[in-house]
Parts: sequence; C-alpha cells; structure tokens
Amino acid sequence: MAKVTDPLQASLSVVGALECVVRRCVGPSGGTVIFTKDTGETLITKHGHRVLTALHLEHPVARTVLECLRAHDRVTADGSKSFVLLLAALLRGIRDSVHDSAHTRRRHASWKLANQLHAFCWDGLDDVIAHGVVPYASSLFGPGGCEPEGGVLAALVGGYVGGRVSPGQAEVLTPLLCELYTRVAHGDADSAGHLIYSRKLLSAARGRVGTTQRPITRGGRSPPAL
Repeated sequence: MAKVTDPLQASLSVVGALECVVRRCVGPSGGTVIFTKDTGETLITKHGHRVLTALHLEHPVARTVLECLRAHDRVTADGSKSFVLLLAALLRGIRDSVHDSAHTRRRHASWKLANQLHAFCWDGLDDVIAHGVVPYASSLFGPGGCEPEGGVLAALVGGYVGGRVSPGQAEVLTPLLCELYTRVAHGDADSAGHLIYSRKLLSAARGRVGTTQRPITRGGRSPPAL
C-alpha cells in the first residue's frame, strides 16, 4: 500500500480495502468468498465475521478495526459487513467535509465531527431506535404480539440466512429454521425433535473445511493486501 501522510486518508485507505473484500458478498444476492490454503483446504463463505477474521492483517489500523468488529460481534452477533461499510462511508464523509477547510482548521473540524458522532451514539441513537425502528418492527406481528403474521417469518429468516450462506443453503435452512421457531414458540419440549432439527441445520450449513491464507472473491479478483 502506498505511503499516505494524512492520517484520515491512511485510515480510509485501509478501511476501503476491507470494504472491497466484503462489498461483493452483502445481502442475499451477494457472492461468496473462497479462501484456500497450500494444503488444499478451502473455506467458501459469505459470512462477514468469518471472512474478515480469516484475513491476515498486518496494518495497525486494520487490526484495530478488526478488534472493534469483534467487540461489536460479541454484543450483536450480526452486522460485521455493515460495520465495515458504514465505517468506510463515515470516514469518506468526514474527509469530504474537511477537504475544503484550511489546513489549520482541518484537524479541529475532524475532531468536532468525531465528538458529535460519539455524542449521538450515546444520547440520540436509542431515541432513533425507539421511535423509528420499534414501531415498524412491531407492525410485523399479530395482535398478540408473539408471532409474525403471514410470510413475515420466512422473509426475515430468509434475509438473515441469505446474508451468510449461499442461495442453495439458504433455501434449505430457511424452512427448517422457521419450523424450529414455530415448534419452540408453541412450547414443544420434545428435545429429541429439536436435536433432529439441529442436526439437519448443521448438515445443511456444512460446506467449509479449514481456514486460509489467500482469499479469492468470486469473479477471479483477489482483495487488496493490507
């Protein structure tokens, strides 16, 4: 990677490289990433956390981003790809907003934006979720408020699973997960039945072997080295 003197641009260059890795495997229609080792072991996945943690990162900024991503994943167990995409967009926004500023004002403007974002995360984000997200999510459920109406459950599960596995695997996993949810929601305490479904899910999701040192994205391009 070329040497960059501006710390903001240096951070953006590193995060942009990570963004290139995950951008093609975002969402149900996204592609998969193939990792290979010299031993012949392969990992085929589109799971963001698995993709990013399989990379061998040497740049200190990349390692810091990865540690933040791991902390985020421990809390939410989701959103690794979105984390990188939003971080890249945020850094570009900060860069563009201070690009035309004088050099003496640039650092102050960057710090001001960073502090405003930090304050918003602590003080304003909960209100946004409470007033903007919760009512919308609540409308997906029936009058009892316990089970999603109609095909909402399949759509939610399908979208979630589709962002992590291939379309063929998602097609198998979605109805199994929906049925498992229905059984548990209705108080089915048949542990043997749950075990059978768990085994089916594991069999359907199986398809990876080992880890890797050389990632290759679908289409023949290798992600940028960090």
